[in-house]
Amino acid sequence: MLKNYYNLIAICICFIAFLNANAQGSNPEPYLLNLADYSFTEWDPESPAGSFPISTVIHRSTGNDPTLTNFTAAADYTNAYNQTSGTRVTGEGENGISFLNTGSSGNLGAFLVALNTLGRGNILVSFTCGLITQGNGEPTPREYRMRLQYRIGQSGTWNSFSSPIEYSSAGNSNGHSQNFENIELPAECNDQAVVQVRWLYYQHNNDATGTRPRIRLDDISITSESFVCEAPVQPSSAIAASNISATAATLSWINGDGINRIVLIRAGQAIEEFPVN
Repeated sequence: MLKNYYNLIAICICFIAFLNANAQGSNPEPYLLNLADYSFTEWDPESPAGSFPISTVIHRSTGNDPTLTNFTAAADYTNAYNQTSGTRVTGEGENGISFLNTGSSGNLGAFLVALNTLGRGNILVSFTCGLITQGNGEPTPREYRMRLQYRIGQSGTWNSFSSPIEYSSAGNSNGHSQNFENIELPAECNDQAVVQVRWLYYQHNNDATGTRPRIRLDDISITSESFVCEAPVQPSSAIAASNISATAATLSWINGDGINRIVLIRAGQAIEEFPVN
């Protein structure tokens, strides 16, 4: 009886851990930038519910009309992409994908792309945002924005650029669009196993009333170049070997100012050539 009791506790703990892990939305498999540039140019409204573009996920928040400071990813978007009412993400075909919050479960949303940037640098992001329908609030419609953010890894704080990169619905008419070209990710995003970028659809003037604006996202391009490390100014020094035996030895040295080190060993004679990147 006691054994079954502890087994039940273990099952409950695992179930709670599972719920907590999924309460933040999923993390997609990173896209390998060393193989090709990332591109998103269209989304079919008949795409299956719960499907996403490659290395992408769409997140919902914990509350309605999320703002920039209180958006917390709570779950993946799993509804159809061809809905015509209610809060929805819509496949716009060659015009990309659009977001619209309403008074019913209006907790959208973030379009997140995961990247593997190992061996890559000079990462440039381009995209287009546009206004499909403006809000009808009087005297001033609700203002929604679509902001580009980034972070290293799959958790932690999202970072905005020092000069925010975002589209605003304010003052624009239906059909308006804006191109954002060659936005360079900070150098710390280079050569990383996981970098995530997202476009956050959020309400800016949260005291306004009326319907929310419907904003589309399209023509995402993420390019990169082969990452070339700079040669260190101060090389490693005081290299020594100790505890030498027929099968092992202990090597020690003082690090220089390079980011990484490589140790080359050759039996019988000196090393005459060095590897080339």
